[in-house]
Amino acid sequence: MDALCGALRCNDCLQDMSLRGNAVTDKGVGALLLALGFNTALISIDLGGTRCNQRALELLTELIIVKRDP
Repeated sequence: MDALCGALRCNDCLQDMSLRGNAVTDKGVGALLLALGFNTALISIDLGGTRCNQRALELLTELIIVKRDP
């Protein structure tokens, strides 16, 4: 997850990302939230089939919505 988050901090063109079925946990979502604070392009992320709780997924959704609506 650290490598992915590092790449997201530097990426300015990735718009869609799928982590479906990966072992992403709430801790991983926390790292994604921090990384996505630097990424301005991502508008959708698929975390279906992961081990994230509902609140972690809601936080990611809120972040993406805020970033899309300046």
